[in-house]
Amino acid sequence: MGKSKPVRKQQKHAKYYEAILQLREPDPAVIMAVEDAVKSSAEDNKEIFISKRKKVTNGWDFYLSLKGFAVELGRALYNKFGGELKITKKLFSQHRQTSKLLYRITVLFRMAPFKPGDMVLLGENAFRITALKKRFVSSMNLETFRNVELDYKEVVRNAEKLEAVRAVVSKIQPHLEVIHPETFQGVPVLPITKNTKLVPGVKILVVVSGDKVWLAT
Repeated sequence: MGKSKPVRKQQKHAKYYEAILQLREPDPAVIMAVEDAVKSSAEDNKEIFISKRKKVTNGWDFYLSLKGFAVELGRALYNKFGGELKITKKLFSQHRQTSKLLYRITVLFRMAPFKPGDMVLLGENAFRITALKKRFVSSMNLETFRNVELDYKEVVRNAEKLEAVRAVVSKIQPHLEVIHPETFQGVPVLPITKNTKLVPGVKILVVVSGDKVWLAT
């Protein structure tokens, strides 16, 4: 009885894909991270490739050849940039020989509208984001300097990003004040402190919301 011939693994064609990596609200660093990851992985595994790139209204869709790689890549993006990650699968075919059900994977990565180091206003308080977690945002209250865990969804829905601006110090006694960059009135800087090595006339970085001004620390 002759030996059976080994089954040759069929090479995937250029338009083949098992997963769609959906990037929503991505910045250029995320796009670059995806391209670099595919290029690097393809050097060791020729079955990893992008079969199509599709521009959509709020991001990009990458059609990837291997679903396992797509899931790993989505998790890597989430761990590096924070945001939202959702993985779903949908039946699309059945193997003719083995009757195995074949699924395609959708990996949705939505980038957070903020990143560690950003300053945000939530309610009446200003915070500096220190880390992104799955359900919470680690932050520091700019007025109390206390570390606070904020609800991730609440920050995404309700927080306003604050940009640091330069303001001129107008007084240092009895507490630090600056010229408000919008109203041009002297206003106290939060947190109010009597100890400062600053002198009137110098410019410092602050964040502003209405009449409130915080040190951009």
